[in-house]
Amino acid sequence: MRSVQAQALGGSPSELGESPLWDDRTGQLYWIDITGHNLHRLDPLGSVTTMKLTQMVTTIGLTTGHQLVGTHRTGFALIDPTTGEVSELGPQLTVTAGERMNDGACDPTGQFWAGSAGETGTASLWRLDTTGHTHRMLDGVTESNGITWPGLSPTEFYYVDTPTGRVDVITMSAGKVDTRCCIADFPAAQGTPDGIAVDAEGNIWVALWGAGRVICVSPDGAIQAEVLVGVPNVSNVAFFQNRNRWRMAITTAREGLDDDAVTSDGRHGALFIADSPVPGRINPRFTISLPLAALRRN
Repeated sequence: MRSVQAQALGGSPSELGESPLWDDRTGQLYWIDITGHNLHRLDPLGSVTTMKLTQMVTTIGLTTGHQLVGTHRTGFALIDPTTGEVSELGPQLTVTAGERMNDGACDPTGQFWAGSAGETGTASLWRLDTTGHTHRMLDGVTESNGITWPGLSPTEFYYVDTPTGRVDVITMSAGKVDTRCCIADFPAAQGTPDGIAVDAEGNIWVALWGAGRVICVSPDGAIQAEVLVGVPNVSNVAFFQNRNRWRMAITTAREGLDDDAVTSDGRHGALFIADSPVPGRINPRFTISLPLAALRRN
């Protein structure tokens, strides 16, 4: 098994770093601090800037415009990366007290999917279509996390409901689950699966919270490689290009650590960078098919 060491990027640590996202048009790499209400940005020259958001954002994705799509606490949102303004998008979702929206991603057809996190079995996975309508795709979820697509079909995807300890491949038909099979199962001692990404060769890279690493598995579940991260709480992973080289961006968190641990190692909550042994993929974009005024919910 090939092993790669990630290095911490100085500056802009997060309480709960999440959702690394590369914009291939501008070369910017974004990530968020969910609890800190911050949007971080790394430009192609290596400069990091931070924008304060007007409310909590739990995940982000690219759009066909200059805005980012994502989720706030109880629904979908548009985020202006130049001002930090967060606008509610589409109807408010049925997210019960004590729950909040969590991770998400854009599918190959330009729709944005995101799930919620709550008590055992009470959360859901949702889809926002390009006209601003929402659709509940899965129920019985506990902590919806990584989602990504192996190909061009939006009805087959890889998915993580973290407490299960698994990465599943799900196929859907007529808006309902057709098949759901486990690709990789991680015992608790190996960490719990969180965010995921797919490379150009079809392998799945899994951030393991509590384990300080990212594991690469093939579609049949065989472990191919690992990225070692110097801190335990690894939350998500994404691919990006810099100087014609594919690299990985890995978010981490201070959440759940005591003050002594955070003080003794300033890398907790940092963004980590690693050279990728394989090419990544270009991120799909949420298709804005109506005037923004028709999509927003005021």
